[in-house]
Amino acid sequence: MSSEVLVYLSSLNIESNSSYFEYDKQTYTQLWSYFSDPISISNTQASLVHKKWLDSLKKYSTLITRSGEIQRAKFLNFTTRIYFKYNQRSNFIIS
Repeated sequence: MSSEVLVYLSSLNIESNSSYFEYDKQTYTQLWSYFSDPISISNTQASLVHKKWLDSLKKYSTLITRSGEIQRAKFLNFTTRIYFKYNQRSNFIIS
């Protein structure tokens, strides 16, 4: 059995990350920001509310798991630069 994973990159600055999972007729949500530990929700009703909010953000987002190789490379390069900038690792070079 295969699983489908869809990753979206929002063009809105919402200052948090989140995920929504469906598997074996169960739902699961995770929310995390830069200032706190992740919040995990396994309550189906709460997860569906979160999914509705995520679906509303899709029109402001780019689906990067199905986009072209160039878009994925740009996204990964950008996130790597941000990661190392905020973790102050100056010995890593991205070309």
